[in-house]
Amino acid sequence: MAIPARGGFPQATADGALSMACSSNEQHLQPYFESRGVVFHPHLIRREAGRSCHVYYEPSVPGFRASPDDSPLRALHVSVDSLALLSGRKERVGDSLDVAREVLPKLERPLEIQFSLAVDRPAALLQSAIRREFPDTLHKLAIQTGPPEDFAPWVQDILKPGEVSGRERILVTHRLFEGSPELGQSTLQTVRSFQNGPYSASKLSWEGGDLQFARDPRDSTKLLLFYGDSAKGYWGEDLTNEEYAYVLQSEFGADEAIALGEHELHVDYLAALLPGTRTVLVSQPQCDGRAAGALLQVLEAAFPGIPAELAGLRQLVRKYKKKDWPEARVRGVLAQARASVARWPHKEDTAGLEAINAYARQHCPGDPKRCISGLSLQNLIDNHAGLLASWVTMAARRRMSDMLPARIIDAIEIQVLGCRPEQHTRARERAAVLSQLGFRVINVPWIPGANGWAGISYANSAAIGRSVFMPEFGLITEEALYESIRSQLPSGTQLVPIPARFLMLMNGGIHCALAFSREPTTQSP
Repeated sequence: MAIPARGGFPQATADGALSMACSSNEQHLQPYFESRGVVFHPHLIRREAGRSCHVYYEPSVPGFRASPDDSPLRALHVSVDSLALLSGRKERVGDSLDVAREVLPKLERPLEIQFSLAVDRPAALLQSAIRREFPDTLHKLAIQTGPPEDFAPWVQDILKPGEVSGRERILVTHRLFEGSPELGQSTLQTVRSFQNGPYSASKLSWEGGDLQFARDPRDSTKLLLFYGDSAKGYWGEDLTNEEYAYVLQSEFGADEAIALGEHELHVDYLAALLPGTRTVLVSQPQCDGRAAGALLQVLEAAFPGIPAELAGLRQLVRKYKKKDWPEARVRGVLAQARASVARWPHKEDTAGLEAINAYARQHCPGDPKRCISGLSLQNLIDNHAGLLASWVTMAARRRMSDMLPARIIDAIEIQVLGCRPEQHTRARERAAVLSQLGFRVINVPWIPGANGWAGISYANSAAIGRSVFMPEFGLITEEALYESIRSQLPSGTQLVPIPARFLMLMNGGIHCALAFSREPTTQSP
């Protein structure tokens, strides 16, 4: 009996991937599973219409076992906006290109770096841009191109490394939905571009940031899967939580599956495993008002002239301590700010903007996008490189300033009103579970957002070798935060802040922007 995908995601699994195996005689089920090499758990049997049923799933790649996060790295994957790369943009905005710029020179040993560029450009042009960005690098740089205008920076969500009989294998998600059927369709070609070499397609859709793997501190031969519920709405709505975990555990070859996630937050927003240290960074919601002033300062820096609504809020932040804030008055000021956002003056380079508009009027009237494609783009690169860099930089700034007000206002309101009680409860439960498993827990802040924005998570870090690359949003409170975390890290581990505001505003971080290929843990036959 096939289990259909639900919730508007009919293509979330390969045809017939998930089913229920049923029998009128319960004793027939286990031999049926064993004859096909499929794991059978008696506690998952359910009774339906006088029959005994067990969820049935054959892994996409028989024998696949995901790599634990402390296995030695072989390669890094990063998905980069090709236009930003080709433009030679100097300003750091905190996107995946900037993450690569910051991380690669700091890696301890040479690696293969795989750049995914979703664009149809001449290979020589791309190679030249890569060499310009990373001169004299010790790393081996490679390029993988996908379809034009199909850029998704979340390469972590597409790939999960592992091995089969001691040989490297990388599992590729069936579709990348991120909660949107439209995104699942638009990124299909990008997902399918991972076809050669060690890549294998999964029969299931999943988001890789919601799946983390570690060696069991109690028994290093066992593989633990830490998972969230992001994929459950795609194909697992008819499954119990235990059945959903069983399918994930079967697909990725884990010995034990542990639920860590929660709705709207991937596991990599909640926890970061530090290789070889049995240490984990765990997000704890910070809603005590301490971040309100720092968040407000970000808005004031982005919108010069300080709109009246922000000036009123600044007065409240300066005057009151958290416990004394007049909530009704703060709500009123924030409501006024939300209503007036469309009129806030953006911080822009007026002269640069006029130069771009003049160029567009002359070379691509009516459709400025034509100027940044085909031969028109080549003309910009060859003859107007500075203009192209300004164009790309201003576009990134504008996109951030379009997102910033609503996200920051929501976060400030939460600082005043406090987190939902269940957020604190779940955070304590996660820390307790990890501690009981034998991990040493270091609590790191999470500044919650609302209305589809996950907020600012410092756990969304990439631990590579002895370095923890932690995202930096640009709050004045962050340096003190980093110093506090540094004092708790294992000996020999260094914390490296990486500007990542662009990614964080889009529900990402450092870990989201990188995927890892790891050395097999067993010898191939």
